[in-house]
Amino acid sequence: MGNKLSLKTADEIRAIEVKIEINLVKNSRTSVNDFVVFEILNVVFFRFLSG
Repeated sequence: MGNKLSLKTADEIRAIEVKIEINLVKNSRTSVNDFVVFEILNVVFFRFLSG
């Protein structure tokens, strides 16, 4: 398949991560669900990058 990660996709993932970070700060207590979602997004993002 190769690396088909477009700049747009990378930007969208980054935007989602930023939104989650902002929500975590707002809540000032890290809920397990948000943390898990954030970790999954990071794994998916780096899998895309490594192709």
